[in-house]
Amino acid sequence: MPVRASKRWSGQSGPPSVILLHDIQQTPVGSSYNAGIGFPAGTIQFVHKLLQTAQAFLDGVKEAPVRFHPVPPVPVGIVVGYGDLPAALRDAALSIVNEPEALEAVSSVSRRAEGLDARLDAAVARHAENPVLLFVDLFGSSCAHGGAGFRNRHPDTAVLCGVNLPMLVRFLHYRRKLGYAELVEFLRRSGQEGIREA
Repeated sequence: MPVRASKRWSGQSGPPSVILLHDIQQTPVGSSYNAGIGFPAGTIQFVHKLLQTAQAFLDGVKEAPVRFHPVPPVPVGIVVGYGDLPAALRDAALSIVNEPEALEAVSSVSRRAEGLDARLDAAVARHAENPVLLFVDLFGSSCAHGGAGFRNRHPDTAVLCGVNLPMLVRFLHYRRKLGYAELVEFLRRSGQEGIREA
């Protein structure tokens, strides 16, 4: 079948100002058509190539599989310390950045931290899909010893001692933005830099 076109002339003579292609059917490549406005064989070949390229692109779009990039798990923090301190620090941080699923408090009811290992393991089990970061109240305390034992059982977990409010607030802000190792180092510096003379 031929390529048919209509023309609108800008004047009595000269080239057409507008050429409208009504339809392009299966015109044999290499043929020419001289009725009305004729297209040389090179133009027919170019149009066929253009249509083939467009069809190949559309076929690729339809058949391309949908790829979902997995979202890395977001770390969860566990604040560990004596008495009411862990819950108080957690609540203060969450009053600034409201992400209640991000922090959990585990308290030691005695200086010997009896039962602390079991409570820590239970807290981690509640967040089995997430990396865990332990924030301990005081370096050298029984809670810190409990944290060291926890790290032996869970070697991929970091334990930061000397937790303070700046450290926890930065954790809530940056836990989705930084990788785990980078986050741990950033929080260590944040805790140190948060201690300043007024």
